[in-house]
Amino acid sequence: MARLSREKLNALKEKYNTDRIWSFSRMNSYVNMPWEYYIKYVLRKKVDTSNAWTYQGTAVHDIIQDHIEGKYSHEKMAELFDELQIKHQIEKPELTFPNDSIKEGYINNLRHYFKHIDYSDIADLQKTIELPIRVIFKDSNGQNIVFIGYADLIYRENDKFYIVDFKTSSKGKFSGASLEESAKQLKIYAIGIHQMFNVDYGNIILRFDMQKYVKVSF
Repeated sequence: MARLSREKLNALKEKYNTDRIWSFSRMNSYVNMPWEYYIKYVLRKKVDTSNAWTYQGTAVHDIIQDHIEGKYSHEKMAELFDELQIKHQIEKPELTFPNDSIKEGYINNLRHYFKHIDYSDIADLQKTIELPIRVIFKDSNGQNIVFIGYADLIYRENDKFYIVDFKTSSKGKFSGASLEESAKQLKIYAIGIHQMFNVDYGNIILRFDMQKYVKVSF
């Protein structure tokens, strides 16, 4: 689905009587990188925080999502990923990996993923890519805090709603005690699905599709 237009975002601000719309990246910047938040959202200066992982990760998301929407075959994904490596060197050669060993491991892991991943199990299910999810919180004064996020993939199987986040990062933060913190974005999306569609929390399953490793659900 297309991202909400500026007009629709402004309409939400008016409806909920707020002067800003929060995204997860904005929230994360406010909490963990206040100087970046000040530059981007207070001074409104353009800040480029791209690196090799974000460049590759964004493109990988697009490849997977386009395949799930039926735009091309499973075999085409691996071909497009190899084309991405050439594009990376042409468009963004300054975005380098720390060393050749890390680069080789990253690319080989993703090639393995594209060779073996199979989404046929959800082919006939109701699903949506980049669904705008609205969440309304209240601050200590009872004022609305409006959050808009876009889930990588949501699909429904019987009465269960699966919210999936694609991850090309390493698995270290997605296991054990770290998993709860890493799942913060997915948990906010679950609140939104509950609010928007009156889905019981027990019927919402959060899932990481770890493209370098395995699927992680909880």
